[in-house]
Parts: sequence; structure tokens; C-alpha cells
Amino acid sequence: MSRIVTKLGRCIGWSFGLMITAVFLCLSLATATVKADAATISQGYSSATSLPLGMLVSTSSTDLTQVSLATIDNVDNLVGVTVTKNSSAIDFSSQNKVQVGTSGTFYVTVSNINGDIKKNDRVTASPIDGVGMKTAAAGKVVGVAQQDLTSTSRQATTKSLSDKLGKTHNILIGQIPVSIDVSFYQPVVPSGNGVVRNIQSFLSSVAGKPISTTRTLLSLLILLIGLIVSTIVVFTSIGASIRAIGRNPLSHRSVNMSLVFVILLVAFLLGGAFLSSYFILTH
Repeated sequence: MSRIVTKLGRCIGWSFGLMITAVFLCLSLATATVKADAATISQGYSSATSLPLGMLVSTSSTDLTQVSLATIDNVDNLVGVTVTKNSSAIDFSSQNKVQVGTSGTFYVTVSNINGDIKKNDRVTASPIDGVGMKTAAAGKVVGVAQQDLTSTSRQATTKSLSDKLGKTHNILIGQIPVSIDVSFYQPVVPSGNGVVRNIQSFLSSVAGKPISTTRTLLSLLILLIGLIVSTIVVFTSIGASIRAIGRNPLSHRSVNMSLVFVILLVAFLLGGAFLSSYFILTH
């Protein structure tokens, strides 16, 4: 009996160690693919006019030291958002009168002119000078929304604007925190065969944002490892329990206690696998 219990303990120990090691390696790889939150950084620019705070700005095509309010016409020169000088941990300004946040999280003036802005939506320049909007198309973006735009957002207001056809639209404008990372955004297109695409689409709906193929495979790998290790532990425990009872029928009480421990261990392993997969998908 003691020999069987010893073998069972070793099996559980090795399985648990394998699971923890695999999860740690996968999480380390996932963390390496996540861009760390950078310190808030701003830079000084000149401007022909005074610019309100929280507005998107682009550099001039002829003078990279001068900025103006960003629109869809100059979005390719997008550099950041106007901020106060003391809102940045790192300041590269000189005597220039416009402070532009180029990295970090700042409040940005946005609107729902291109649809409701939700958390994790990409924000780009809009037809309204200096005001951002969400985008799902490839192009230059200022960063990622950290909150939904709602009627209770900071400085939220509704304005009536007319389009080129003279039709009036009510547009919600407000400020939300945006993680500034000026870059070219390329929407994630599900790749692989039909099964992978379907899984990727499902995981994207769970995470609330587009999920890359790499993250999809990492999360599935962790779940698979968790299931394999849990299956090994369960079947090994059942086999050892049957042999133990067969050799000593009076040992059923201690065997039952061992099985309860195994059930708790399996629940812990599966829970850890699911939580690790969710972390990879959402961070």
C-alpha cells in the first residue's frame, strides 16, 4: 500500500511540476508579446494658434517642429495629443508652447462619428479637427481606447453637425483615456483553416477584442496541457486505488481520502489552465 501511495505521490508531483512549468513558459512568452506600458512622455512643438488640451495633432508637411489639429487629411503625420507640461514623466520640450503626449495614457477628445467607441478600440483622426474616432480599417492610429465613450464621459456633450449632403447628425463628443502609441494599425485577420478561424473568432468575442493567431495557439496549448496532465493524474490515481483496494480491502477509507485530494488537485490544475489562457487573451 505504501509503495503504491509513494508512486501515486510521485506521479502527481511530476504532473503538477510539468503543468506549472508549461504555464510559466507560456505566460512568459505571452508577456513578451505584450507591449509594456511605457512611461508618459511628451514633446514640445510650436503652433501658429493656441490648441486646447486633449486634441489630436499632426506635424506640418513642411515643418516637423510645428503641429496643428489632426484631421483625416493629415492623419499620416499624426504625432499625439495635446497635454499639460506637468502631465508627463519625461519631457523633451524646450521653449515651444505646445506640449504633445507621445507615449503613455492621456485623456483624448473623441466622438462617435464613426460608431460607438468601446474599450480596446483603435482611435484615429476624424473629419472634426483634433477630435478622434474609432477605426476598424488599416491606417495611422494614435492609440487604444481605455474606456467606452458614453454620455457620462469627461466633458461629454452632443453637437449637431451637417454632412456634405446637408443632413444633420447628432454627434457625441467627450474625453476618454487613450493609451498613446502612434503606429500603423493593421486589423487582425483570422488565419489558418476553418476550425482555427472559428476558434479565433470565438476567443475574440470572449476577450472583447481581436485575438492574434499566436495568442489563440498559446491559450489552446495551455488548455491542452492542463487537460493532458489532469487526465494522467486521474487515470493514475484510479489505477493505483483499484490495486490498493484489491491488495487490502480495509484501505478503502484512505484511498477515498486520496481520491478527494486528487479531485481537488485536478480542479486546481484546470482552473489554473483556464485562468492562464484568459490572461493571455485579455492582456
